Amino acid sequence: MPNFFLGFGRQPLKILSLVFTLGFLAAPESLLAGPAGLSLVDVISEAVANSPAVARAMQEYALASLEEPGFLALTDPVFSASLSGADDRGPRTAPIIEGEYAKSTSLDLALTRQWLTGGQASFFFNTQKTDSPSYFRTINPTMDSELGFKFNQPLMRYFQGRPDIAKREGARSGVKAAEARLRRAQEEAAVQAAFAYVATIIAREQQKTHRAALEDSKQLRDTYAQKRRYGLSEESDLLQAEASVKTQEAELLLAQWQIDRSENLLRAALYWPHQEPISELYLPKNPERAPPDFKTALSAALNNRGDLVAIRHEVERSGWFERLEKLQTLPELSAFVAYTSGGLNEKIFNAWKESLGLSRRVLSGGFEFQLSLGQKQESLRREQAHRQLEALKADLRRVEASCRQDAADAIEQITIAQQRRKTYEELLTIEERKLAAAQENFNRGRATTDLLIRFQGDIHRTKSNLIQAQADDLIGWAKLGLATGTLLETLQEISQSHD
Repeated sequence: MPNFFLGFGRQPLKILSLVFTLGFLAAPESLLAGPAGLSLVDVISEAVANSPAVARAMQEYALASLEEPGFLALTDPVFSASLSGADDRGPRTAPIIEGEYAKSTSLDLALTRQWLTGGQASFFFNTQKTDSPSYFRTINPTMDSELGFKFNQPLMRYFQGRPDIAKREGARSGVKAAEARLRRAQEEAAVQAAFAYVATIIAREQQKTHRAALEDSKQLRDTYAQKRRYGLSEESDLLQAEASVKTQEAELLLAQWQIDRSENLLRAALYWPHQEPISELYLPKNPERAPPDFKTALSAALNNRGDLVAIRHEVERSGWFERLEKLQTLPELSAFVAYTSGGLNEKIFNAWKESLGLSRRVLSGGFEFQLSLGQKQESLRREQAHRQLEALKADLRRVEASCRQDAADAIEQITIAQQRRKTYEELLTIEERKLAAAQENFNRGRATTDLLIRFQGDIHRTKSNLIQAQADDLIGWAKLGLATGTLLETLQEISQSHD
């Protein structure tokens, strides 16, 4: 496995950094979608679509989106109806007064609604038929009807404190946090696949380099074997060439293992079967421009980074919940009012008519005061909410510090990698000229086999280092995208430019 991939391990990286880093900004379209190959866009799309972490984050986002509608649904009107009857023929101490028996039938209807301010309004209609023959009941049976309205409003915790606002704002912050976590999960899935994609490409390129080195070593060995037959080279020259062949064969075996491992990582990132073949891959070009300055990168990071955005909204949510718990420690003063119109008659329709006429009304109202004397439970819950808020604030400071460090590290890595890449490109030209000169000297008998083998090794080592520098440059851009959280916007911009 190439060193750049091992260095990252399972560190979550940002989607934006992915396209940004892997050269979406500078990559020609032919590199993004080659013929009958697997493009970087294909890898990102499939990794996100197949990721269980993304699927879970989507469900959590959907769940968070239901919290506020669920709270608002508590204000839906509720209709209730009750029909009951009783036949009481138990023993009585004064049957003349109480009646020998009592039969009753009741019908209760109500429409109740809970308000966001904590108030409750209720319209009700009750009617009861009573049959109880008694000396003192001048009307028997009787029909008693009641039509009324009741309203109760808590004034301190609800009307003044408005916990409904805190609950709704907390729910909205939860949705925003879940949305940011979903975006982060998508970025993690995409970037893991992208780095496996690049790692596979680099491993294949390293294999090509080692295979070329092996062919050079074999060709040199065959040349010395032929010269040895005519006594034009020494035995040590042939042995040195044979040793070089064995060394390159060992390096080629290691390169194949690196390919197998990186391909397995790519399959795992895409959630493919273990033996699924991987077709030709296309490495995007490195961005040629210089990285942004630290101030610009930090500003983008503080505004866009997914995990930072999620924690900020979690802090907001926790702050609203702390407010709710503080409201629970307040005393409660409630006001209530009720208006009732009644009707009493032998016939049910006459009783209903009297109650609907509103001529026999009863108006009542008042206040109710409640105060928890100990407040132990309320104090403990308020302390828990405060501790939770402080813990999230600490997490926020930690991620902000990580943003600064990640941005600085990424900028430095890009700068160093670009310098290394340029240096190795120049060095490769020198190494090739050096080998050509040594070959001419060897043909004239002025250079040894060992020198040629060493110069060939220098070329292949420089090529390998150049490939690694290119990979480090790409990874630097990826780390910058992770820190700044701008991959999605960049990806959209690039896709539009290709349309």
